[in-house]
Amino acid sequence: MFQSMPWVEFFSTYGTVLSAILFGAFAARSTGVGFALVVVAALLALPNIDQPTALFIAAPLSILNLSFIAVSLYRETPTSTLKDISPPLAAGFLVGFLIGLYVSKAIMLILGLMVVFYTFITMIRPPIRGKPNYMARSDVGGGLTGIMTGALSFPGPPISAFLLARGFIGNPVRVTIALVGLAGCCVRLLIGGYFSTPVQGFSQIMLIGSALIVIGSLAGSVTAKYMSDGLHRILIISMTFLAFGSLASGLIAELDAG
Repeated sequence: MFQSMPWVEFFSTYGTVLSAILFGAFAARSTGVGFALVVVAALLALPNIDQPTALFIAAPLSILNLSFIAVSLYRETPTSTLKDISPPLAAGFLVGFLIGLYVSKAIMLILGLMVVFYTFITMIRPPIRGKPNYMARSDVGGGLTGIMTGALSFPGPPISAFLLARGFIGNPVRVTIALVGLAGCCVRLLIGGYFSTPVQGFSQIMLIGSALIVIGSLAGSVTAKYMSDGLHRILIISMTFLAFGSLASGLIAELDAG
């Protein structure tokens, strides 16, 4: 099913994807978010790759990348917070997976845009006296994260907003996002949540991509060590804005195709 390609043809075809893997690994290790966003976007830019195939290719790479982060930072996991959001996260994942099965892609993307827009607003809005930030609630933050993971394999924006609203920054944010994303990827693989058409060069993407993830993650860990909390917050918000743009582009493409 997955045929190899001549190496010259492989690098000419997947050069941008490999660059995205390297940058995504660096971004994910330094900020906690960005890997799936940039890798899936690079794959979808290729003429022979549709969304299910892009998710299928990105899934094992995401698992490797997230595992690298989780193993290196597990000592800084905010365990009590993770336990708080686990039940709504699981329930939201089930709802999101069913949405992905029975709702049209256009509607699913619109729902995703609404969620990401709401999380973006909660990130940039200054605290208002007497008005609670609902993203700090485990049922809201965990539920929205689960829905986005189950429907679009896109957990980053809601879980980021939840953690920021709870006052977390730095490595606790990085490792929590990694653990939530890792759980989502593994569950989707176990229940058959990824489907693909035959992909030439798949094994080569996995081989070269794995090496690039290690390199990008090592570089990202050095950057994270010297990154201020303020810069980390700005980068997370910037990635959320890019996520909104990515979903919007997907919706426009879906409407044009329809």
